[in-house]
Amino acid sequence: MREYKECEDMRKRVRIAWKIYDAYIVIGSPHEVNLDTMSRRVTELGMITPHLSTFDVASKRVKNMLENDSYQRFLQWSVYRRICLGDDEESQF
Repeated sequence: MREYKECEDMRKRVRIAWKIYDAYIVIGSPHEVNLDTMSRRVTELGMITPHLSTFDVASKRVKNMLENDSYQRFLQWSVYRRICLGDDEESQF
């Protein structure tokens, strides 16, 4: 994301935007992030003419989920806690 924000060459920035979009935003992409419909749609509309704030909504949404939801639940997940305690035999699926 930093490379995208710092890029001054418009053509290169558009190429970087499409790489980010194809890798993280598109449903079914290799590293798809969990976005709500509105955040995904705003980002899709921003891809019509990629600009510096194209990924801001998606980025804020992911950051918010990590801070307030997913990460906190992950830390409380029994499998994670067993691994942290070194009891990986019980954590086998």
